[in-house]
Amino acid sequence: MKTDLNAAEYVAHVFGGVRPLAAVLGLHFSTVSHWINGQGPDRVGKGMVPARYQQMVMAKAKVMKIKLEAKHLIYGGEVEAELMPKTR
Repeated sequence: MKTDLNAAEYVAHVFGGVRPLAAVLGLHFSTVSHWINGQGPDRVGKGMVPARYQQMVMAKAKVMKIKLEAKHLIYGGEVEAELMPKTR
């Protein structure tokens, strides 16, 4: 079974989670968390990766050999449901 993730969720997923993504980008984890829930100073919509971070995300993914395409920063992506972390 597949699960659709928005752009911010998908990017965090392929980097291993919110905290690992934040660490790679040199950001506080709450900044990345705000992308997912649509809050915070960047004032982006829920699930969006702010434009000012997109180039950095793509560059880090390339260096780390993480399969990430530009379309994922806009549309998100699909992952196997069993690969999603369990809540609770």
